[in-house]
Amino acid sequence: MELIQANRIYVIMPSKHAMCSPSAFNRWANCPASAKQNQIFRGESSYAAVEGTVCHEIAEMGLKELVQGVSLEDYWLGRDIEVDNINVKVTQTLIDTAKVHIEYCRERERELEGRLLIEEQVEMNEISDAVWGTSDTLILSKKEFNTIEIVDFKAGKWPVKVDNNPQLKIYGLGALSRYGNENTKIIMTIVQPRTPGKKPKINSAETTAEALVDWGYSTLKDAVERCLEDKPVYKAGDWCRFCAYKEHCDEFNNTFTKE
Repeated sequence: MELIQANRIYVIMPSKHAMCSPSAFNRWANCPASAKQNQIFRGESSYAAVEGTVCHEIAEMGLKELVQGVSLEDYWLGRDIEVDNINVKVTQTLIDTAKVHIEYCRERERELEGRLLIEEQVEMNEISDAVWGTSDTLILSKKEFNTIEIVDFKAGKWPVKVDNNPQLKIYGLGALSRYGNENTKIIMTIVQPRTPGKKPKINSAETTAEALVDWGYSTLKDAVERCLEDKPVYKAGDWCRFCAYKEHCDEFNNTFTKE
């Protein structure tokens, strides 16, 4: 949601998040107690995170064609975006980053003769209503019968692997539940334009409905159920990095502050 005043845009972040959010799978699957605690304690945004939010806002506007008769540069370039009291000025680099995602989705939409779904909320009520999320883009193919492509836009520079990616698997399960069947092919794609060096900026992996459902009813279901226990387990590790509760967590402090 946006509030626009003069040349400044205030982005209001959603107040409700899934307890077991797809993007935080690595954290709550390893530390079940963190799922409930991160519903109570909200972490502070960073400049990099706000840049990512800005890129997603630009990409969503471009894909939805919300502004007619002007370019993305005309609308966005030079604007000040404020999220959680952090200000980012929109540069050509941020617009170009969003354009890579827009152009890929449009190209795949044409190739697959597909239906494009943007910022689609996906749910897994068959497994648990504690896990749901919003997929950047889903493409439902008409040309390749029974094919769904999940496209996830990453604006950060740290490379994210698409193979066996739990976030995309969860989006895939939600899309499969609503739009697919047991014969559906799932294509999972990560668009990451700012990946440094010569590493590929767009990577895809394929899976089957059977493999995805098997993973969902074993690995995913087990992980969610551990989070829902009356006294879930605390476990510290690399996943604590993005945990909003860590400063209050005895397990974290005992593990990482020992002399």
